[in-house]
Amino acid sequence: GDGGDYFLQVSLGHVRIMEPFFDHIEGLTWTLEIQLPPGPQDWEFIVPCKLPLAVDAKVYDGETLIRTPDMDWLDYIEDTKIVTRGAITVRKE
Repeated sequence: GDGGDYFLQVSLGHVRIMEPFFDHIEGLTWTLEIQLPPGPQDWEFIVPCKLPLAVDAKVYDGETLIRTPDMDWLDYIEDTKIVTRGAITVRKE
């Protein structure tokens, strides 16, 4: 589609009741700024997600989405939101 500036956003939390109701956990959202050229192409990005030391050891659900710079952090481009149950397991060593 259209090229331009975008944000890729990854959050950990818990799915509530059913999708797409996602309960974000404060401090567990990461954003990557990207620029894309126009046109239908496939892209893959790695979003660095450093976990704070105080994160509880348990299984978290994940949410990923794409938004433009003028959107609020909870808004997103239609059809880009993916919610995954059991996306990450945090274990303490």
